[in-house]
Amino acid sequence: MQIVISMKELKDALAGLSRVVNARGSLAVLGAVKISAKRITGTNLSEYLSRRVEGSGDGEFIVDFKELKEFIKGCQKTGEVTFD
Repeated sequence: MQIVISMKELKDALAGLSRVVNARGSLAVLGAVKISAKRITGTNLSEYLSRRVEGSGDGEFIVDFKELKEFIKGCQKTGEVTFD
């Protein structure tokens, strides 16, 4: 399974999701986002946010939101991110 998303789209999606996803929640899954080639989604059980992205690949997975933000912070502003 491999998913490729542009850095700009990923950064834009994470900025919006930070309003919903709580990195310090009581349930670990509430501090995570679900990524697929077409959507990035997050929830806090009261609210649900889904952002459409133009990526390629197949499959989907859940990744810790805080760790993803830290990773993106150290990356270039352009290019693509490949999740494998």
